[in-house]
Amino acid sequence: MGRKSTVEKLPPEIKHQISAKVKTGASTILELTRWINKQGYNVSKSAVGRYLQKLQEDDSSQIFGASMQTNGGDAELQLLFDELKELKQREAEILALISGKVLVQ
Repeated sequence: MGRKSTVEKLPPEIKHQISAKVKTGASTILELTRWINKQGYNVSKSAVGRYLQKLQEDDSSQIFGASMQTNGGDAELQLLFDELKELKQREAEILALISGKVLVQ
């Protein structure tokens, strides 16, 4: 297993605020990175992007787990949730690429 990311090492209250900002959709990766840095923590855009991707994966897993419990393990439903998880991962990758391109311009 790899080392813990710089964002994972942040205090719980900072990570909670990051999650809240993400759930409202009010912050981009760059905005979050700047905000964290203003709080006195040195993190990179890449670290924030990876952390956000992990948050999305965790959210998908929780939704999947709850759904499987209520639907008795329906195989077709499982495939749909697997596909949704892959789409969310791809979305995070695309958003990270967009964020990087916006910074370069």
